[in-house]
Amino acid sequence: TRIYPLPAKGTRTVRLSFVGEAHGGSGEATVTVPVRWNQTVPVMTVKVVSDAPATLSLGGKDRELIREETPGTLTKTLENVLVNGDLTVRIQTAASQAIRDGIMIETSTKRSGVAQTFFAVLERTPAPTTVAPTVRTGQTIGLIWDASLSRRTADIDRELRFLQTLAQTKWRDSTVEVTILRDRAEPGGTFRITNGDANALAAFLKKIPLDGGTTYRRVFPANPATPPAYYLLFSDGLETLGEGGPTMPAAPVWVVNSDAASDTNKLRLMASASGGDLVNPTGYAVSDAAQAQAVGESPYSLLSVTVDAGKIGGLTAPGVSPVKSANAVAVAGRLVSDIATITLRYGYPGATAPTATRTVTLSQPATTAPSSGLVGYLWAKRTADLLSAQPQKNRDALRQIGQEYGIVTPGSSLLVLETLAQSLQYGIAPARTRKALYAQYVAEVEKRGVAEKRETTDTTNDAVVRWRKRVKHWATPFKVADSFRYKGRVVRQDVGSMTSGRGMGVAASAPA
Repeated sequence: TRIYPLPAKGTRTVRLSFVGEAHGGSGEATVTVPVRWNQTVPVMTVKVVSDAPATLSLGGKDRELIREETPGTLTKTLENVLVNGDLTVRIQTAASQAIRDGIMIETSTKRSGVAQTFFAVLERTPAPTTVAPTVRTGQTIGLIWDASLSRRTADIDRELRFLQTLAQTKWRDSTVEVTILRDRAEPGGTFRITNGDANALAAFLKKIPLDGGTTYRRVFPANPATPPAYYLLFSDGLETLGEGGPTMPAAPVWVVNSDAASDTNKLRLMASASGGDLVNPTGYAVSDAAQAQAVGESPYSLLSVTVDAGKIGGLTAPGVSPVKSANAVAVAGRLVSDIATITLRYGYPGATAPTATRTVTLSQPATTAPSSGLVGYLWAKRTADLLSAQPQKNRDALRQIGQEYGIVTPGSSLLVLETLAQSLQYGIAPARTRKALYAQYVAEVEKRGVAEKRETTDTTNDAVVRWRKRVKHWATPFKVADSFRYKGRVVRQDVGSMTSGRGMGVAASAPA
């Protein structure tokens, strides 16, 4: 991101917040903070605040720097440590009141001073053991290969190894229809996989030059001669030529991405909306084989969310969303009414009917209930993720939600506002934790609002006066004398000079 304003030869000290969702199951949830800086940190302070027992661990170069258990609150300070491992907190969810019922509701105040109630519903509906997933069977597979310039940073070798694993486990005898994706989709040829041998296909893909822009429009054939069982899209999600995404095909799409510099949010939405999933090949045989085995099998998913009673705003339900783990957030939103009821429907994409439903009743929390602000932040982050799929179209909404909740969005910058004048200049309220500065900001905004209202009133009064003059002018009769006759245009001619086509002539004296 960009830090602004930055004075000449000056410095800025900023605080960046990383907010991630906890994942896990079997009575435990894990939160991981990526801190693989691979450098020595002079002072590092770690603080854990939890309503349940937790275990904190921090990896180092050749040993764990921290591994301690805490009943709920723990603070550790390290000096001159080489940090190149992740910071992990494992929480015993069975003892957590916040997630015991699978519902979190908080009332929090935004930077603008408006209080709203946000909720998050956690996953509590595991896949049934009596219902088998929808398996896509067929001899034809559609493969879309992104060959644009941005893919030069991808780990192509890792992706091709995953392709080989996929051929050996799922495509033993299949036909692969290849499409090359750049500024337009072009046919790449047909390849036959026999006995899991994909060497010819892998060699062909590796030789394709990576150049040009990317557009996802019309990437999937509208009426293929042989409809594929599913599509496999190798791409980084960076659409450089326009936006809007593809017209999704009838068959599901599995997206393969190995590039960290990618739009994983767009790729995930694209895959889940079709009934497929996002695949991140690791390069390790065991994990790649497990992911390859899941390709072609639509994952157990949250299919839809409906509001049965009450009023809900900003529901973050993009459609089909795979269920990854217990205690993950299924859906978030704003609770507008005092009480509301929603129904979540689960099942396998492509099935004839949902396999499970869950009805949740939401109520406004007590006025004395504590609030961390994280539920509102989570809602804002998920909303921004949905809007970021089309950043140009949703530019204004993304800017507003980014400023309101301090979220990095496409095209946004990190504004370091230290003074009242800077906050007023950019129209961004200081954090409410800076109570004195926030109070000054609110007072000045109200004062400016009165001044702007007075100026608007003066402008309106002036417009009324000018309008009345115009009305009076058009209502005034202007009579013409009966003897008036129009005589045409009078042209005055100077006898002492003459004009030629080339310039001004000179008057000459008559001969004597």
